[in-house]
Amino acid sequence: MSPWALRRWPGHLLVLVLLGSAVALGAWQYGAFRGEREDAARDLTRAEPVPLAEVLGPDDAFPAPSVGQPVTVRGEWIPEATVFVERPSGYWVVTPLSVGGPDAPALPVVRGVSAEPSADPVSGTAELTGWLQPGEGTGAVDQDPTDDVLPQLRVADLVQRVDDDLYSGYAVATEPTP
Repeated sequence: MSPWALRRWPGHLLVLVLLGSAVALGAWQYGAFRGEREDAARDLTRAEPVPLAEVLGPDDAFPAPSVGQPVTVRGEWIPEATVFVERPSGYWVVTPLSVGGPDAPALPVVRGVSAEPSADPVSGTAELTGWLQPGEGTGAVDQDPTDDVLPQLRVADLVQRVDDDLYSGYAVATEPTP
């Protein structure tokens, strides 16, 4: 064997170790990518409804894996806090539902869609099923903060309209209310 061949062995071994490391890291990254895609494709909208307390507590951050989870909610409407959220198809009618009695935290509920920013008032108690959603954060600015029309459904925008604590998300009612 020539002396030149012996000098090249460490370099060849280094190349093989680096190549093996690159393949292992690529496989790990591909596995992580597939896991994220599977999580994103998970559709909970057809799952069995569960009580709201099993998914989200009043002071909990919104659990990302629970987007679209059907939940059952029972409470009392807070009609004076009804707002309208602009959408291309009209206005979402959103009324908070006080969950658990007086001074209990409230969950904003999308009751339905209206062509104009007006809707029949609701009052009393309600028991409904809705799809749980996180608050929106499009960055849109409310051009007229004195009216009841909002450009997005951010929980932070509703805080000034409700005396109760609010959940960190909202529910879209599976069946519209009047």
